[in-house]
Amino acid sequence: MFACLYAPSRGLAFRSNDGVPRAKLVTNELVRLAREQSPRVEVHGDNLVVLDATGITDRVGNSRELGATLRRVAADRRLYLRIAVAPTRSAALLIVQARSGLTVVEPGQEAAVLASLPLDVLRTLARRQARGVTGQARRRAPVAGAGLAIPAFALLSTVRRWGVRTLGDLAHQSSATLLERLGPGGLALQRFARGEDDPSWTVASADQRVESTLRLETPVEGLDPLSFVLSRLFETLCERLAQTSAGASVVQVQLKLVTGEIHATRVTLATPTRESKALRTLVRLELDLNPPRAGVREVTVVVDPAPTGGRQISLLARARPDAARVTTLMSRLSRLVGERRCGSPALVASGDGAGFAMRAFAPGPPHAEVPERRTGG
Repeated sequence: MFACLYAPSRGLAFRSNDGVPRAKLVTNELVRLAREQSPRVEVHGDNLVVLDATGITDRVGNSRELGATLRRVAADRRLYLRIAVAPTRSAALLIVQARSGLTVVEPGQEAAVLASLPLDVLRTLARRQARGVTGQARRRAPVAGAGLAIPAFALLSTVRRWGVRTLGDLAHQSSATLLERLGPGGLALQRFARGEDDPSWTVASADQRVESTLRLETPVEGLDPLSFVLSRLFETLCERLAQTSAGASVVQVQLKLVTGEIHATRVTLATPTRESKALRTLVRLELDLNPPRAGVREVTVVVDPAPTGGRQISLLARARPDAARVTTLMSRLSRLVGERRCGSPALVASGDGAGFAMRAFAPGPPHAEVPERRTGG
């Protein structure tokens, strides 16, 4: 099962303290809400999030109770959402484009529920995904976006000229005719209209948390010996991450002290990495700022994995530093000068034009540099 959360942009997505409806980007809030129910989350556009509910519906009761839980928690946070729970990702995404409130689709009923929706929901979803995630949500969203690749703009106009007005009309078209007249894109449109997911879509195993625990025979006191313990754990975890071509996006370290207390440390990385030395250094820097108050007798490291893509090196652009090293450097600088005094300056509206604010450092995409042409003479 999949649950789709969508906050419409017409002012109902967020209400300020004065009660006035205001349109606002709440993608990050939706991601946090979805993460509370499932570790497998996708961002499909501004204010549009899908979570994979496979295996969690038994915990909450059933699909309808899952939807009711999401709706209740969202209302408590003043988020007024469209929620759809369906057996497929496609059905859930299409339903929230047209229906308000909570919609729950039972297995096998996807095509019947979608049949009455207008054909324009495909175009609406395609445009929303084409725009992607904008603003601060792009930099802060902890999950990667995923698109349906709907060939809407090129084919929907043709299908409409045939007299097709609803998804049900498109679903009942002859598959052979669609393939002959529109090619593979026609069959893809028909699959979406029936609420069928592409067979190639699978939930990556990297979305599962990776955890390792080490119990110490003798309690460890001091950060230097603790660093050796962390090195051993991170080397093991990074080997497991490498097997799934994933990297660590969030690292949580729980230290069980001799007093029985739990000392927790959390590090969020700007870019997923599986370099054990970099992970250990980042955790060590956090522990320098907030060291444990007693000896440590058990260490647990939990890693939230995320896909890591290979870097394409350009012949024209300048070489960029490794993302893990940049994150480590920023952590060291923050420790030296303070978190609020380290980052990227950004201008803010002020009367004298000299005001600025410090934001988190996020390097932009590299720009190609064209070599200067030399002329003889």
